[in-house]
Amino acid sequence: MPKLLPVLLFLGMLSPLAFSAPGAIRCGKLLEVRSGQMLVDQTVVFDASGTITSVGSSSCTKLPDGVTAIDLSSATCLPGLIDVHTHLTAEPTNNGYPGLGISVPRETATGAKNARLTLRAGFTTVRNVGASGYTDVALRDGIDAGDVDGPRMLFPDRRLALLADTAITICFLLNFTTKRKA
Repeated sequence: MPKLLPVLLFLGMLSPLAFSAPGAIRCGKLLEVRSGQMLVDQTVVFDASGTITSVGSSSCTKLPDGVTAIDLSSATCLPGLIDVHTHLTAEPTNNGYPGLGISVPRETATGAKNARLTLRAGFTTVRNVGASGYTDVALRDGIDAGDVDGPRMLFPDRRLALLADTAITICFLLNFTTKRKA
């Protein structure tokens, strides 16, 4: 585990915004998530935008001209992690009454901090499920523009989220009133 954490942190910082030139990483072990196999001595090649262009045995993988692979041959490499339920613009200590005094600009600034920390923890994609004043949209736009370090951000459609919240509330009320009558 001591060798794995630095690799996770390193790979987590490899967001598409961090790239300006093609590169490669030589991994001692590489988790192939589709099969669940741990591949040995693999090289991951990516282009200037950070898109992976090839993965293969280090002895057979051709590197782009002028690229020297980052040597992580004594470590295990994992793909970027995905978190499907985040509230990046929220601070856990600001729940309830204290949260009422948090402004929309402050929430956006908190989001920038949390996005950076989330990316450094190895999460390269998140699904943000709620924020006030479209602060999550502003954060995503800042990340996409390269102004803020953070993971790729996805959102549920707010109209669908509203319908889902309404449906959950109705089911809860129906269940609650049914139990009370019994």
